[in-house]
Amino acid sequence: MNDLTLVLLAFMVFVGFTTLLSLYTKGKQISIKGLLRLQMAVGGILIFIGRGRKALNPKPLGKGASIGLRSSIVVGMLLFYLFFVPNLIKFAGSFFNYVTQKGGPAPTPIAIPVPLLFKFTDLVPYAIISIAIAVVAHELMHAIVALREGISVKSWGVGLYFLIPIAFVELDEEEFNNAPPRSKQNVIAAGIFANALVSLIALAVALSIINLVPQVFGEPVRVVTIQEVDCESICNTSVCPAVVSGLEVNTIIESVNNTKIRSLDQLVEVLSNATLGSNLVLNICDYNGACKEVFISLTVPRGNTSRPCIGIGFSESMGFEKNPTLYVVPWFASMMLFMDMLVSINLGLFMLNSIPLYLTDGSLFLKHIQTKYQVIHRVFSSRMIDAINIVILVIAITLSSYLLLAG
Repeated sequence: MNDLTLVLLAFMVFVGFTTLLSLYTKGKQISIKGLLRLQMAVGGILIFIGRGRKALNPKPLGKGASIGLRSSIVVGMLLFYLFFVPNLIKFAGSFFNYVTQKGGPAPTPIAIPVPLLFKFTDLVPYAIISIAIAVVAHELMHAIVALREGISVKSWGVGLYFLIPIAFVELDEEEFNNAPPRSKQNVIAAGIFANALVSLIALAVALSIINLVPQVFGEPVRVVTIQEVDCESICNTSVCPAVVSGLEVNTIIESVNNTKIRSLDQLVEVLSNATLGSNLVLNICDYNGACKEVFISLTVPRGNTSRPCIGIGFSESMGFEKNPTLYVVPWFASMMLFMDMLVSINLGLFMLNSIPLYLTDGSLFLKHIQTKYQVIHRVFSSRMIDAINIVILVIAITLSSYLLLAG
């Protein structure tokens, strides 16, 4: 049973278990020593932590701040329809060319369902932390703006829905319904604005780091590293050239036969010209820049073919080149991966929550401005736009899932 199968099994067990408990408890909250309250739901669990807060000293947002919050929803919609949808069309074309074998490589998935993220074990910690930051920032901003607008917070907490981390804020429904229209719109738009803000901050931090890096570490370059040495699974033998030559994991392949290697494509091209019985000279560097030459005799075939097998697995990552040492800073790669994940997830939630999709903030926002703008009412009252958006997302998720599961 592989890792992905275990993850999908855990997902089904969690959803099934929480759904059964939800039916058993009939949605009633369970108090634990007066400190926490639990509520089981279909496919998830809610944990009520806070006792709420009264809006005793409201200070409504000014006109400029209000326009900024509400504009974020419009920007999110524009990004979805002008950026995501055109990219989905291009992705779908590449996908059908790939599956019908008309040529071209497999396209990169455009919308990865959260359970399938577990297929990429190195991404899981960054994804979970990024999702947690995104949902907490989203709900916290809802609460802050609600209190500013004179709307009390009855409760707040965290939870898991279909193994997706969530946060929630329960507002005083009566106070919200009696609030002025602009206050309602500000509260609804606040969460979307928070995700946009987190995306921009993470992007600014990443760009600042990238600009400072050359001054400290040297010029950023792509490098190919050895991530696995395994004769049994790769070459189907107990002894292979990688072991005989003493190759080690977490080292950089700087060159092969005096040809510099800066990408997996370059390495594959060089190795494809090697023949069984020939020799290779690899310049191998550790992550601190200490290099040595390694001689490899290609004496082991790959399966029943005449192609040689070395017995190593490769990975392409970020490295640095300075005077002219080549090395890797592991924490930098981890930080950039985290920043990339933080930007991607917050940007995704920003766009997803902005569009009309039945229960999204974008839908609630349009609902509250329909009475004022008849054009919007005529366009969105039929819910046709919501249905179209669901079809768009289902296509994106289905095609992406196929590529991930098939690959």
